[in-house]
Formats: sequence, structure tokens, C-alpha cells
Amino acid sequence: MAKNTQNKSAPTPAPASAPKAQAQPKAATLEPKPAGPTPSATAKQITRDDIARAAYFRWQKHGGDELSNWIAAEHELRAAR
Repeated sequence: MAKNTQNKSAPTPAPASAPKAQAQPKAATLEPKPAGPTPSATAKQITRDDIARAAYFRWQKHGGDELSNWIAAEHELRAAR
């Protein structure tokens, strides 16, 4: 009886011309963002009281009617942000 000298369990090496698999880049570990408003929304919000106060001071200085003072005060406060 002839013995088979080949080892069938040994893997065959890949030919030299076969492209090597590139290592996958590691996923960037991101730190969790804090819950809350976005950075652009963290600026102080303009409240009705802020507008009313600015409209009042505008009326004291220039006179005029309530609506035009309110609109002008709101516009000035938003432009100043």
C-alpha cells in the first residue's frame, strides 16, 4: 500500500501577483454631542421684554407710534446679534 505524502489540510500560499487586502481604516470614535441647542442657537434669544424695553427707550428718545417703534427696536436688536 502506498502512502500519500501530501498534506491536504495545509493552505496553499497566494501567488505573488495577487493583490493584498488593504486594512480597513478604523472608524473614528466620536464623542457624543451634548443634548441641547446647536451652537448657532446658543446665542441669547431676543424676548418680547427685550423688544418692549428697546421700543420704550426709542419712544422716549424719538417719539412716534407704538408699532413703528416696536418694529424698529426688533430690527435693531436682531441686527446687533
